[in-house]
Amino acid sequence: MKNMAVKLVEVILDTNIILRYLLKDLEDQYVAVQGKLKKLKHAGGVAVVFGEVVVECIHVMEKLYRMTRTDIVSILKPFLQTEVILLEDKNTVVKALSMYETTRLSYVDCLIIQKGRDDEIEIFTFDKKLLSKLSGPAKSGDKGGML
Repeated sequence: MKNMAVKLVEVILDTNIILRYLLKDLEDQYVAVQGKLKKLKHAGGVAVVFGEVVVECIHVMEKLYRMTRTDIVSILKPFLQTEVILLEDKNTVVKALSMYETTRLSYVDCLIIQKGRDDEIEIFTFDKKLLSKLSGPAKSGDKGGML
């Protein structure tokens, strides 16, 4: 007997599927994705999105579509926050997206910072831009930064 509290993984979404849904640039593909997500929601299923796919979506929207950070975050964040989307560390990803929107750091740097804060893990880096956003002293002798 199934435990009704546990959601079943029904589908894994790739970058192309997410982009078609968010950008609505190919109507037939957008409609297909929208239909699949509605069916999943109705059935109590979930769509898995991997963190690597989020990174790739941001990269494509920045480089290929020349979208601003604000535009990227305004469509990606609400999508990732829907109940049908299963994303590891969803809250951390959402906070990193907010940081990405308001800084000049890469999304990956924002994710590193946010993950370090959320999990109280030291961040060790030589990246000067990243170091400038970290609080705490540099580690003695190695010029790495700590959160």
